[in-house]
Amino acid sequence: MRDSWTTLAAGRALSERQGALNRLASATAVRNAVQAVDLVYLAAGGTSIYARSRLERCFRDVHVVPHHAVVGPAVFAQVGRSFLGLGLGR
Repeated sequence: MRDSWTTLAAGRALSERQGALNRLASATAVRNAVQAVDLVYLAAGGTSIYARSRLERCFRDVHVVPHHAVVGPAVFAQVGRSFLGLGLGR
């Protein structure tokens, strides 16, 4: 992120590699957030399943995010293509 920020602050466009790394970091952060919420949700037991539970809402909210194309599972394949010199692909 620091490298990307420096590039953008200088008024330059990100390289494909920088873009791929940013996409990888974003998708990984989402995956980690889902895992963290899942752990807390499971640890809370039965109380977490009720609509009045804040954890229930967090569980639903965090499980929506990975369905977005920008951070979904396909991003890992796209980044892999880029790292292999095949372009990001879409």
